[in-house]
Amino acid sequence: MTGKGYRTEAKRTALLACLLAAGLAACRTQTTAAGSPMSHHPLTKGDRLSEFVGKEVSLAGQVSEQPWQHLIAEHPGHPVALYFDNDLTGQTVIYCREDIATRDPIRVYGRLALTEGTSKRPGSKEIVGSYQLVVDRWEPEAP
Repeated sequence: MTGKGYRTEAKRTALLACLLAAGLAACRTQTTAAGSPMSHHPLTKGDRLSEFVGKEVSLAGQVSEQPWQHLIAEHPGHPVALYFDNDLTGQTVIYCREDIATRDPIRVYGRLALTEGTSKRPGSKEIVGSYQLVVDRWEPEAP
């Protein structure tokens, strides 16, 4: 292109680039000086989990070697279900984008979910619930 058409297209491209950069900056997770996300609540034994369903949280523990029986749900974009030992619930299910190969202590970050289903007792119609975590990232837990 030459002349006005070229300048108009260049302006349009520059404007789109600025809008994209602004959007990405707005979506970036804020971090502390140590690099940990600020927008999460670290779950501890004193927490009422029902108050954090749908919210961003973190949980320390490690991927289990011995899974217990748990309700399982589907979470699009997080196809891998892992059993996660922790001091808060003993063990819970976490849903990840990919496998976490380490069995060392880690901290997982994501959204707390409540999975509900019928009891595993034969003939029971009781509805039971299980708090689980849809994980977006994890990092080694400091010793």
